[in-house]
Amino acid sequence: MKIKSILAFLFLLLSFSLELSGQPTEIQKENLSLTDCYELSLQRSEQIAIAETDIEIARHRYFQALGTVLPKASFIYRNDLQDPVSNDEGGFSNNFSRISRSQTAFNLYQPLFQGFKEFQAIKLSKVDKVRQKLLLENAKRLLFEDVTVAYLTISRIERDIDATQMILGVAKRQLNDLRHEAALGKSRESEVAAQATTISLLEAQLENRRGERKVGYETLSFLTGLSPHPPIKKEAQVTPQLETLEKYIALVRNRADIQAAHKETELRKGEIVISRSDLLPQAGISANIYPYRQGFLNNSRWDAVLQLEVPIFDGEAWGRLRESKAQSKISEYETQEKERIALREIRSAYQSFQSSQTEFKKYRQATQQAKKNYRLQQSDFRLGLIDNQDLLQSQRTWLEAIRARDTAEALYWLRWVQLQTRTGLLP
Repeated sequence: MKIKSILAFLFLLLSFSLELSGQPTEIQKENLSLTDCYELSLQRSEQIAIAETDIEIARHRYFQALGTVLPKASFIYRNDLQDPVSNDEGGFSNNFSRISRSQTAFNLYQPLFQGFKEFQAIKLSKVDKVRQKLLLENAKRLLFEDVTVAYLTISRIERDIDATQMILGVAKRQLNDLRHEAALGKSRESEVAAQATTISLLEAQLENRRGERKVGYETLSFLTGLSPHPPIKKEAQVTPQLETLEKYIALVRNRADIQAAHKETELRKGEIVISRSDLLPQAGISANIYPYRQGFLNNSRWDAVLQLEVPIFDGEAWGRLRESKAQSKISEYETQEKERIALREIRSAYQSFQSSQTEFKKYRQATQQAKKNYRLQQSDFRLGLIDNQDLLQSQRTWLEAIRARDTAEALYWLRWVQLQTRTGLLP
């Protein structure tokens, strides 16, 4: 399934806004869509800010790596102090053994060969920059899932509250009818007591759902930074198009966190090359220009040094090389583990969505059957074939089926969005 078609689907599913405001204060007073909440969360999230800063750090590391192959220039002031020799008679000796000799110099150093580690460092800094961008995308994906879970959880609770209030209103009207009929001797007092008990239980459930709604809005408020949080918008009802599990599993390597894990492994392998470079010969040239100089070399205005260093034995460098190889193996194992975890998440999300899809269909069918049963019970009641209690029970069954259907539908949407985010198709 193409990403554009999925985004179009969620536009219908969640009633996304067509115009997004750049300033949070402009949308705080209105009912918020999922897009509004997500945009606010992007501005509020510390994890997103950290990931963006990590990209900036990776950019600076590139310039650091580039600096290792560029010449280095510096200004040097030097003053040598020593115990003077008092019995010298020659001018050369007097200049060489004087108590103080000062000089200034402009130094230029150019590395010629460093075992290729400078070029490898430049390459790895680019890889690290890409990795940090992928980690930012993954942070956005996880944030989108968190916002979606909080948003649709509130939606589910809101629908349950609406259904409970509807059932409660019907139950109260039925209680009044029962009391009237009991006063006329057409109903038993036990039926009135049973209906009053049902109302009390419904009121308790309603208070419980309102408490859950407050918790849901607190969670969403933590993500968006709005306190108190404005109400959310209602969702549209559409049917998702489910692909096969194999197609979703094939997308696992496209997930940003999996790609970042592979980049991490590439970095660790590159560090092996850098560690091995410490065991290779290194060469560089250093040159000095002296604007001012005292002593027997006061007439020499420049000098240059070519240095070639060939390591014979360096236990510390060998240790770093072995450590780099071990770190590379660990990174490969971690990448494999992350892929297996991602596959498990996709399979779990797929099975959960299928289960919620089947559950929603069953509850929808049950609601239709309960409604049909209630209509038939009404006809039987008019004909005197059943009593009032049977009719009330059939009505409560129908209303409870509506409530269960609405809850299952909200869960159905939630599982769908989770499947899309865990396959990397959203946001």
